[in-house]
Formats: sequence, C-alpha cells, structure tokens
Amino acid sequence: MSKHDKSNVLRVVICGLVLYMCTVIFLNRFPSSDHLFSTCQTIKSSNNNVAETNISHLVFGLMGNEKAWHHRKHYVEAWWRPNVTRGHLFLDVPPIGDDLLPWSLNSPPYRISEDIPKLLKETGHDDARVLRIVHGIMEVVREAREDQVRWVIMGDDDSVFFVDNMVDILAQYDHNKYYYLGGHSEFILSNYWYSFNQGFGGAGIILSYPLAKAFANNVMSCLKRYAHLKSSDRTIMLCVADLGVNLSPLQGIHQIDLRRDISGFLSYHPKSLLVSLHHYDMVNPIFPSMNRAQSGFHLQNDAKYDQSRMLQQTICHHRSQSWTFSVSWGYSVHIYETIMPRSWIQRPIETFQKWQRSPRPPHYMFDTRNPSWHPCEAPHVFFLKSVEKMQSGEIVTTYTRGWPRGIGACSSSGNYSAEYVSEIHVYSSATKRILIDRCECCNVTHETGSNKADIKCSYGGGLDSSTNLELLELDIVDGLLYPGEDKSEIYCWIDVDYVAVDLNLLKESEISAYKMSPPIRGKRQKRKRDRSLGIGVCHFRLLMKSLCSFGYGGMQWIHSIKMWIVEHLYQRPTLTRFDPERFNRINDYEERMEKYKCPKEIGDWVKLFRSLTIDKITWNLHWFPWRQVIHSSVIRPFLLLMGIRDVQPYVPLRVLRQLGKRQIIPIMENMTEFIFEVRPEIPLLEDLAQQI
Repeated sequence: MSKHDKSNVLRVVICGLVLYMCTVIFLNRFPSSDHLFSTCQTIKSSNNNVAETNISHLVFGLMGNEKAWHHRKHYVEAWWRPNVTRGHLFLDVPPIGDDLLPWSLNSPPYRISEDIPKLLKETGHDDARVLRIVHGIMEVVREAREDQVRWVIMGDDDSVFFVDNMVDILAQYDHNKYYYLGGHSEFILSNYWYSFNQGFGGAGIILSYPLAKAFANNVMSCLKRYAHLKSSDRTIMLCVADLGVNLSPLQGIHQIDLRRDISGFLSYHPKSLLVSLHHYDMVNPIFPSMNRAQSGFHLQNDAKYDQSRMLQQTICHHRSQSWTFSVSWGYSVHIYETIMPRSWIQRPIETFQKWQRSPRPPHYMFDTRNPSWHPCEAPHVFFLKSVEKMQSGEIVTTYTRGWPRGIGACSSSGNYSAEYVSEIHVYSSATKRILIDRCECCNVTHETGSNKADIKCSYGGGLDSSTNLELLELDIVDGLLYPGEDKSEIYCWIDVDYVAVDLNLLKESEISAYKMSPPIRGKRQKRKRDRSLGIGVCHFRLLMKSLCSFGYGGMQWIHSIKMWIVEHLYQRPTLTRFDPERFNRINDYEERMEKYKCPKEIGDWVKLFRSLTIDKITWNLHWFPWRQVIHSSVIRPFLLLMGIRDVQPYVPLRVLRQLGKRQIIPIMENMTEFIFEVRPEIPLLEDLAQQI
C-alpha cells in the first residue's frame, strides 16, 4: 500500500470516529430524539393470535379537583367497577372531610398531581390547569404496566362512561398503531373557538398505548412549545399532531355542551354505541323524578343488562290507532298520536338550551326541531322505571309516564288519544349489538282503552326482493288513492304553479281539475275552470292527466302526477344518478313514458300498489305521507308534490332503512323555509302563507 493510500484510509477512520462521537453526544443530549425520527413510521399489525381487547387492557386517567369530588364522586362510582376497571383519579390536593376519608372502595384509587408550580417554572407555561391536564397523560402512562395496557383514556370526573361499549369499539382497532380517538362538541361555536380537529377531553379522549407513550416522552417539550395556549384539549391535539397523528372522531362520545333539560337529545341518539356523557352536573337530572346521583345509578343499572342498546332509537307505527312510537332504549319512550315519518322523528326535540350565547343559527352539530304544543306533534313522554331479564333470555324495560300531556287529542288520527296510557313494556333480545347499521324493527301490541302497551324489538337481516311493501306501511295508497277520512280535496304545489284535484274516488266517477296562475305580486289567483283538460270517468288515469305548467315561455305541458308515479315505479338503471349540476330532468319524460305501461282503472292501481316488491321499484328519495304535508297557500291548503324540477320524488325514510337502501340527498334537503303546515284546528296565518 502506498503512502498516499495509507493517508486516505487514515482520513476515513478519523471521520468515522468523529461522526460516531457526535452521534453519541447528540443522543445523550436529546434522549427523546428517537421519537422524532420514528414519528411517521408504520407500525406492523399485531399477531393474529393476540387475545381480543377486554376491559383489563384499558387504563383511565380521570382529572378532578378535591373541592368538586365531594359531589361528583357519585357520578364516577355509578360506572366504576372496583378491582376490574383500571386507572386513577388525579386530584389537585389531598382529599379532606368525613365524606371522603377513609377513601371509598367504590371510587377509583387517587393520586395527587405532580408539583404544578415546579412544572410551570420549568416549562414557562401560562396556565396551571392546562399544564396539569396535559402532563397528566404522562403520569397515567408512568403508572401503567406496558405489557398489560393497550389504550389510555383521559376524562373528567363529571363524566359518565359506558365501559363495555368502549371495549367493543376499541376491539375493532389495532392497538399497536397510533390512534387518537375523541368526540366533537355538540355546540358549533365550541368547535369553531377551539378546533374541529380536536377531541373534547372532558368527554374522553382515547390514545393507543404506543401513541400515549410517545406523547409522554415528548410532553415537556410540547408544553414548552405551546406554553401560551389556554386550552388543554387544543394543546393535546397539537402535541399529537406533531407526532403525525390526527383525530379519529367517535359519535358516541358526548361532550354535552348543552344546558338544562337534555331529554330531547338523549331520546334521539344517533345509531352508534354510547360511550360517554360529559358535563353531567351542568344539566338537569336526566330522570325528572331523581337527582343527578340517582339518575346516574339508574342509567348504569340499565346498562348492566345491555350497554349496546343504550339510547338506541327504534321507531314503529301502530296503524290501527295511527300512533307512532319512538323508543330510546333504556331511557325513554315517546308516543305521537299520528303516523310520523322517520326523517321527522329522528330529529331531537330542542328541550335543551345553548351552551353559550350564539348570535344566529345554526347552533348545533345536528338537526333539531322545536318543541310543539300541537296535539299531533307533541309526544307523550315516558321514562325508564325498571329492567328485568326473563327466563327466556329477553330483556324487558318498563317505562312510566313522565307527566300528563294535557293538550287534547290529535284530530287527524281519528281522536285516538294516548293520554290514558300509563305504562309501556319494551321486549328486546339479549343479543349484543356492536355494528349498528340500522334501527331495529318493532311491533306494537295495544288494545284500545288499555293503559299499557307492549313493544317487541327485533333485528332483521334486511328484506329480500320478494318482500311485500304493504308490510312496510308504505303510504302511497293512503296518500294518493285515499287521501283522508272525508275524501276531501288535495292540492299540490309544483315549482311556481299549482294544480288542485277533487279526489272523491270512492263515491264519484268524475275528477275535476283546476289550473292556477303563477304568483302575481305576492298573491295567487284562481283561473277559470279549464274544460280542455280531458275530464272523464277513469279515476286514476284522469287524475294523472291533471296538468301543470312550468316556465314563462311557450307553455309546455306534462302529466305531473303520472310522472311522479313513474319516478317511483319505473326502473331506469342508467338514470338513477342525479347529478347536482343537472337541475332539470323533465326532458327525460317522453322516453320514460314510452317504456312504461300505466294501469288504467283504479282497481288496477290498487292491485299494483299492493303487489309491489322491492325488485320492481327504483327508490330515489324519501316521500312524505299526505297527513304530514298538508300545507297552505293564501287560497287554500294543498299537498306538496315534488318531482318536477329541482327535487326528485320522496320515499319514506322508514322504507329506505327497512330495505337497507342508500338515500340520495336532494338538491334542497330542507324545504321548511318555503312551506308550513296547516290543519283545520290551526288558523291560516296569511303572513306565513306568503312565504310559499
């Protein structure tokens, strides 16, 4: 080897030694830096032979303060399972008082948070409360045994958790990966003020153990980095984001950024497993005859029988008395004295108040409806009384009336008042529901005059192509052929024009049609009767020849009601996608009619409707039964009939859910700003009618 080659080798060796020494010094100086390099790495899935996640794999870190724990301990003791649930309550100062000491075995074991003044000095943080909560994650991880923990749950001491549901949800995730699970606020401005990408920690944030460990290793640098922030939830979100992870929202985690009576919210829960209820002492007791502590134990006692059904809404109709039942399992039952569509029933009644002042709607992250004192819209309210498991394995929940409604009967349903019903029994299977894809089915048993009603819930696997739609309570026959007990006139509004049809189908053979003019300076005037419309004696055929006009140019005529029927019954596989850019489908009408042979006599239509099966129909959107959509112009009531221009025909949401079909959202989903409901007992308000 030449002298020159030896010199080159020596240089390489020296450079290698220098690089090695720099690496060692860097790693000793920054011991957590390895996490910075491993942040974005993909963690391999765990071995398939690993045991399924259970309650022992969860560890809780509940943040509380000694002053509030005196009354909040009952909320936690309602769901905490001594020697089963793992974790600690972190207090700001040691507990004092005879009601806390000696420490209750039914409460979580407590720890005192680390020296906050010292941490404030080390991090330069501005807010002791924020620092204590964020640093608490590290304290929980430090207490946990790595070989036994898969998930770390942080929450407040005024939250109620449903641990079995939490276990079932987390069992669907790979705990070896990085996961940050949490819920949004119900109040829109809370999400706006803080972030739509954060989990609101009071209701519970869930970190997979690998993520929680990485968070704990970097918590001090994170607190220094975000020392100016005044929100612990936002700080946690940003620290997690620095590790390359974002929020995965869970619907069942409820921050309850609401005030006062939340019964309307709890009675219409979304189809997802209930995980938590936060701000428990900021709202009224959820059971009106109990205090908050009693209400918590009462709710959790029901949850012991079947957490998977807690608050799950089931809707069923009692056709003989025209009643609608809405069951919030384990909490409440509502009876409406008329047949209501699912789309309306599923919207929570706004019994609650806003979390903070809000200048204008919308206020909430979900749809709501205002409380009503109309006898057809105000429900009879029943609350949970008791739970029992039968020898057959069925679970029976009993509900008793919360208070007398006292506003009379709904006349449109035939004056069948539910005021005398005082007790409802709901029978359900003991089978756990984990994947909740749709509502359960239910049947109502009630004898006229009896003060009790029975509801049997069951979960079916969907309907096949041979299912008869008459069993699904489809209201096409009631809404079109038989529009009311008195067979009175119905009226439809299509775009800017009207058609009124005298529908005395059972008694008279003639159908008369009127055509109304478009709005003129805010008023609608009735034109003279047009005898050229083809009046005849063929009941339904002539009904569909009632003509509506549209546009202000050359008058273009269509068979409006016939088109509506065709939209429901005629299968068009290539035309069932309604693009938002395509506002007008009228031009397709002639092509469709050429391929569809309409029945001619009323008996033929009745036979067709009663023999319909799923495979014979293209379902587009939900359609509202006539009893719910009798509206009024300044002239007289009419039936809203959609399907001519911007929106496609509607089909009942209950049918879509029972069929397991997907719904296509109309271009204008909410028509309530253009229409309002009028019944004989409600006076016509001309100022509102002008809005139509």
